[in-house]
Amino acid sequence: MINLLPTQDKKLLKKEFLRRFIVVLGSCFLMLVLTQIILLLSLLFYLVSSEKNLNDQIASTGNLVELKAIDKLEAETKEINDLLSSLQKTQERTPLFSDSISEILKILPPSVRISSFLFEKGPSKSNIVMGGESTTRDDLLIFVEDLKSNVYFKEVAIPVSSLLAEKEVDFSIAVELR
Repeated sequence: MINLLPTQDKKLLKKEFLRRFIVVLGSCFLMLVLTQIILLLSLLFYLVSSEKNLNDQIASTGNLVELKAIDKLEAETKEINDLLSSLQKTQERTPLFSDSISEILKILPPSVRISSFLFEKGPSKSNIVMGGESTTRDDLLIFVEDLKSNVYFKEVAIPVSSLLAEKEVDFSIAVELR
């Protein structure tokens, strides 16, 4: 094709073409940048919301772990309380040997000497076996009767062999506690 335009118009057309090309190229570049900004903003919003959700899940998991720890502590506390309650009930049912000895010593006549105590604790009953010496059989019998009449003692047993001698009586007495 023959170009019959004057040189001046040719230059103007070239400038106009170059200007349009730059405008189109700039518009394409601007559209590309705007598209990337929009995509990056949507990605940023997605990541921020995901981070918030993850932080919430971590916090709830931490709370769950704390709740499990609290439940475990509550179970241990209940177990200890049950054990203490059982121990207290057992202690209330079991007579104290010190109280029993105190009662024995209160009613012990001066002519009777106790040389040994043996404590027996069974599942259903507690016993004290004591051995000693009495100056007379009558003093020993008074001591046995006092033991039988005492509220701390359920049953008092003395072997017949302990009652054979009249004086200097060696004895053994078994007392069942209430």
